[in-house]
Amino acid sequence: MGRALFTYQACLDPLKPPTFKCEAGHVVCGSCRVSHGQACGCAATTIACPDVDAFVREAKVPCPHYH
Repeated sequence: MGRALFTYQACLDPLKPPTFKCEAGHVVCGSCRVSHGQACGCAATTIACPDVDAFVREAKVPCPHYH
């Protein structure tokens, strides 16, 4: 699977549980949930995504600061 699947496109950080999905279908982590609501016109309501949390917990994403 590609790294982009596990990265929130607004902040470009890897997703971390708990994850949520907005009405437009965007998946965001808990720390970006509030700021996403301001950026997305369809983000008034979010729902928890335990199925995505399971994938995110198991994903191995390389550290962007490792050289």
